[in-house]
Amino acid sequence: MSWKAKPKRSKSPIDDHQAELSQKERQLREQMRQLEMMIEEGPKRAAEERRRRRDEMIERATHAGSLEMPSSIHARKYALNVDATMSRPKLRAEQRAQRVTFLLLLVTLSMLVFFLISKIGG
Repeated sequence: MSWKAKPKRSKSPIDDHQAELSQKERQLREQMRQLEMMIEEGPKRAAEERRRRRDEMIERATHAGSLEMPSSIHARKYALNVDATMSRPKLRAEQRAQRVTFLLLLVTLSMLVFFLISKIGG
């Protein structure tokens, strides 16, 4: 009862091809599993994104001052550049105060120029 070991046969091209196909099959199954997971997570991610945007809009609305323009008007007015910072329109009182300041500075400058001309010239 002698037991003879089978001689190992060398790999044939068919065996190589079969191993290659099984490797590709494993890769495709893994890719299918990942894609199926993404399909399952898609609605969850979309809902999370909608919730995040809604929370962000609520946050902007609660922190916006009463004199600032609402972000919805800002977005409609500057649709191409939504992220641009929008300064609020100047109030009439502010414009009047700025005009008075400018006139006072202009008068002061003209008096200074007149004083210097009178000292230098004469």
